[in-house]
Amino acid sequence: MAVDAISLSNLFRDQRSASRLQPQGGSLNFIPDSKKITEALAADLTSSGIDATAIKIGEAATESAGYRLRPYQWDLVIVESGVPTAVVEWKKLIHPNNFNNRLDEIVAAATNLRISFERTNASGYRPLLAVLYIVDLFPSTPGPRNSRALNMFASRLGKMVKDQLLDCACVLYFDPDSQSLIDLYEDLTFDQFATTIGSGARITRTTRRSSDSDNAIKLGKLLSAGDVAGVVTGLASTSVGLSAVEAAVIASRRNITASLQKLAAAGGTTETVMHQAIANNYWIFGGQYVGIAPRRDFALLDQHDYPLLCADGSIEIVELKSPRCALVRRYRNHHIVTNDVHEATSQCLNYLRSLDEQGPILQVTYRNELGIDIDFRRAKGTVVIGYLDRNEAPSVAEYQTVQTIRSYNAHLSRIQVITYSDLLDAADRTLRFEAFSEENPH
Repeated sequence: MAVDAISLSNLFRDQRSASRLQPQGGSLNFIPDSKKITEALAADLTSSGIDATAIKIGEAATESAGYRLRPYQWDLVIVESGVPTAVVEWKKLIHPNNFNNRLDEIVAAATNLRISFERTNASGYRPLLAVLYIVDLFPSTPGPRNSRALNMFASRLGKMVKDQLLDCACVLYFDPDSQSLIDLYEDLTFDQFATTIGSGARITRTTRRSSDSDNAIKLGKLLSAGDVAGVVTGLASTSVGLSAVEAAVIASRRNITASLQKLAAAGGTTETVMHQAIANNYWIFGGQYVGIAPRRDFALLDQHDYPLLCADGSIEIVELKSPRCALVRRYRNHHIVTNDVHEATSQCLNYLRSLDEQGPILQVTYRNELGIDIDFRRAKGTVVIGYLDRNEAPSVAEYQTVQTIRSYNAHLSRIQVITYSDLLDAADRTLRFEAFSEENPH
C-alpha cells in the first residue's frame, strides 16, 4: 500500500484556505509554521507504521559534536528500545539561489554524523539519515517540473542516496489543482521515504522487553548528549540495547551487500570501482578474518588489494579483479579458464612467493618496530574475479563455468579463485541466517 503525506497535505491546504491567499504562477504563497510541519510529518510517519511513541520532536542530536562546536539538532529522532534508529531532517526550497546552500548543509550534517561514529569505531551504531524537501518556488520562477535548477538539485540528492551518504530523500510540491502535496521525482517519493525510515525503525520491534529496558532508554539519552564512545559500552551491557544494535548492524550489512551485488552485475564496473565500494568492509570475505592489515606493501615491489588478518595470526592476500573479466572459454572439446583468470592467479602466486622468501625477516621487523605480529610463512591467497551473470561466452552455461573454476581450484595450492557472485552470495546467505536468528532466538 502506498504511503501518502496526508497530514502534511491537509496542513498546507488548511493553511492556504485560512490565509485566503490564492496560488499565483503555480507556486505557494504561504508555508505553514515550521513546528506544525514537523508535527504533521511525525503524524504521517506514524500512519506509515512507525510507533508514535518512538518519534521524538526537538531532541538533541544523536552524535557527538564531531567537527561542530555543538551537536546537530535534527527535526525528528526515531528511538526504539532506547536506541536511536533514524534521524529526519526537512527543509524548504524557496529559490534556486539557495539550492547550493541546502546541499552544502545536508552534506555537512551527513558527513559529521558518519565521522562522529566512525572515529569511535561505532559506525554500526549510526542511525539512518532521511531528508525531506518541500518546494516553494517564487511566482516568477518556472514551475517545478520545468525548473532545471530543481532537477539538478534532485539528481544530486539521488546521487547522495546512491553513494550512501543519505539513506533516503524526498522532494514534495503542493499542487494547487489537487490541493495536496505530490511527488516530483519517482526515485525521491514520500512512499519510499517513509518505508525506508519504517524499515530502520522496525529493526528493534522484535526485540523483547526485559527488566533492563530502562537502562536502554538511558542509552538514548547518552547518544543525545553526544557520548558515542560511552554508549557503545552501555549498549553491550543491556540485552535490549545489544539485540537492537546487532539487528541494526545486520540490516546495514545486508544493504551494503545488496548494493555491491548490483554494482558487480552492472556493466562498466571496474576493479577500482569495486575496491572503493568494498572499502573497509572486510566482513564481506567471511567470518574467519579479524581485520585488514595496517599496511598493503609488506613485501618489496608488491602492493596488495586486501591483506586480511586471520584469527590464527596468519595473513590472506585478496586480489580483486574486474567483474567484467571473462571467466571461461572453450578449448577443443573442453572448457578452460581465460587468460584473465590465469594472470590474476599468477599475480597472487608471486605475492605469496615474495612473502615466503621475505617472511622471516618481515615478521621480526614488523614485530620489533611496529608491534605487528603476523606469521607470513602461512600466507594464503584469494582471487576475486568476474561475475556469473555476465559471462562473455554465451555458449558456456553457468554450471559449466562453475565446474571449470572448481576443477582449476582443485589443482591450486594456497590460492583459490572465486567470482563476485560467490563472494557476495555467501555474504548475503550468512547475513540472512543471522537476521533469522535475531528474529527467532529460540
